[in-house]
Amino acid sequence: MKILYVFNNGECWKCQAPMKVAGFFEPAKNISNYGIFIDAKQANEIGANMKLQYSQTIGANYLANTCHTCNAFIGQNF
Repeated sequence: MKILYVFNNGECWKCQAPMKVAGFFEPAKNISNYGIFIDAKQANEIGANMKLQYSQTIGANYLANTCHTCNAFIGQNF
């Protein structure tokens, strides 16, 4: 089972606007060292912008970190 973690502020690769970045991880043996684990709705409520995006590279939709300013998203290949 994968869980979602929201990191501290990052920036958009395209427009350099500040953004919170979330990522999926496999649970570790001692997850208390990694921070708070939440779902995508909760991640968005605290500032992330996880949206369902379509990737032509993989030919599928998936949740991706999306810039609030320019709508660019960070693809799974990054």
